[in-house]
Amino acid sequence: TRTNIRGLPAGMGEFKPFSELPYGRFFEDDAEHSIVLSQRTLQNMGIRIDDPSQPERAGRDEDDELVDLPPDSLLGREIELVSSVLDNRGLARSFMMGLPPTTRSAFREETTTLTIIGIEALTGGFESGRFRGGAMVPIDTAEEVPRLGFSRVWDLLGRKGDREGFASVYVRVRSIDDLEPARAVVDSLGFGVLAIADELEEFRRNFLIFDSLLGAVGTIALIVASLGIVNTMVTSILERTREIGIMKAIGGSEIDIRRIFFVEAATIGVLGGVLGVLLAWVVTRIANVVANAHMRPEGFAEVDFFYLPGWLILGAIGFSIAVSLLAGVYPAMRAARVDPVKALRHD
Repeated sequence: TRTNIRGLPAGMGEFKPFSELPYGRFFEDDAEHSIVLSQRTLQNMGIRIDDPSQPERAGRDEDDELVDLPPDSLLGREIELVSSVLDNRGLARSFMMGLPPTTRSAFREETTTLTIIGIEALTGGFESGRFRGGAMVPIDTAEEVPRLGFSRVWDLLGRKGDREGFASVYVRVRSIDDLEPARAVVDSLGFGVLAIADELEEFRRNFLIFDSLLGAVGTIALIVASLGIVNTMVTSILERTREIGIMKAIGGSEIDIRRIFFVEAATIGVLGGVLGVLLAWVVTRIANVVANAHMRPEGFAEVDFFYLPGWLILGAIGFSIAVSLLAGVYPAMRAARVDPVKALRHD
């Protein structure tokens, strides 16, 4: 398979996620001839980790072409890392021999043998792998691997005046509070800075727009539901005019009448809230199963996209009761003002 190789110092093993490899270990020395593979890379090679404790093991397709192997059978085995380098001698020899251009190759392959010492956890669908690559090797070992001497197009074009060095540097801060000060320092040095906070801010902005749209739809739904409750209660008043007149004739006060209709409105709110929560739970479970069914063949770990905590369920039911009570204010006040004489004459 083809993948990106990351050269990392052994000291990175003290930080997450490198300190929490599920299988094997991280590098102990910068010159160690070893490699840590990602499970995505192994899957591209036709190998899947056979671990019963992994949740993504459930629901695997029986007709896939991946071979299930226990991690212990991979750790300690040697793997060949094939890289490309410029073959100036071969190209010059072909030119001197008068070979046609189509038979000249400017590159040759170099093979480096490394030992597998660790396997990364299978990342989820929303996790970025750009900071990891498909495989990791110690930084000194990465320097020894024969490879093309460029990582940017400017290196290939031979732009002059640049000192040799790194094309990019990842800076890790101890806490989120140190992010902005560190960013300001690096930015003052004249480097271009891309912080994860920038991406988080963009995600936050997109979610804000999405939440606003959902909020607008929800507001319209609440207005329609409130009008429906008002219509139901007013219709109930018209149908029970004689009943209201009888209750007032035998001593029922306006407070009693209002209380009756408020209780009915609250009952509608309770039933609507409970049924709404149950419907939401069923729909989210179905959506979660469908989404994971599409992600599982791609090798992604299962993700629970929806979460309904207890406070949210109780809050939804309470909010439904509050909306129903507000919608029942006008019908209750109207019922309390019914004239018992006219009500008794009502057919």
